Amino acid sequence: MIGKRLALAAVVALAAILAPGLAAAQTPIATAVQVIPATRSELGGTAVTILTGADLFVGQRIETDANGEVQIIFADETRMVIGPNSALVIEAYLMQNPTTLGQFTVNALGGSFRFITGNSNHDAYQINTPTGAITVRGTAFDFVIDWLTGGLQIFLFEGSVVLCPTNGPCVVIDNTCEAGEMARDDLAAVIDGATDLLDLMTGFPMIFDQDQFLAQFQLGAVNRCISQIRDAARELTRPRAISPA
Repeated sequence: MIGKRLALAAVVALAAILAPGLAAAQTPIATAVQVIPATRSELGGTAVTILTGADLFVGQRIETDANGEVQIIFADETRMVIGPNSALVIEAYLMQNPTTLGQFTVNALGGSFRFITGNSNHDAYQINTPTGAITVRGTAFDFVIDWLTGGLQIFLFEGSVVLCPTNGPCVVIDNTCEAGEMARDDLAAVIDGATDLLDLMTGFPMIFDQDQFLAQFQLGAVNRCISQIRDAARELTRPRAISPA
């Protein structure tokens, strides 16, 4: 195990040598506070393996395989989880002062993610996806992107978000335990029926497996939403007594 860790550290060091000045010329904007193995990254065209505690930079692409996962804390305390078989590019990150930022833009290419806003103004955050943009209004949510279709599904736990398809009208999701979707045909929609939500939840791996996250990335609202939706769906399917004629 020690030998493997030394070899991995050597790979990271070699990548830094092969990309002189790239990381040194930038200020780190985030830290990978927990990394499950098999996480790859690209910065300035050079491949870099991400370890727990690694600094992250604007322009960096982070990609996981079937066993990979990265938990990230940005300088303004924004938190993200990049799940297995997922990829994301940090496109822009501009601080207004040491604790808040003026612009935060990431490009989520595919896979599963968790996003929790930090200390900054809500209008600073934007997540670009293959089918449009997610505008964040101070919130916590999970979202998944289908690699084949580019379709997006999002599950809201706190706050509100706006889904804006590339050419279609925007849709606001602002109720706790509500969901939405966005497709390549420039349509976005809110999903709020209990049975539909219960079915949709099965496609969100982080909802049922957040115990592996560090405390900062776990959401109490997740379990409340599961219970609320299950209870509502159970009530809808409960047999009704037939009144006598």
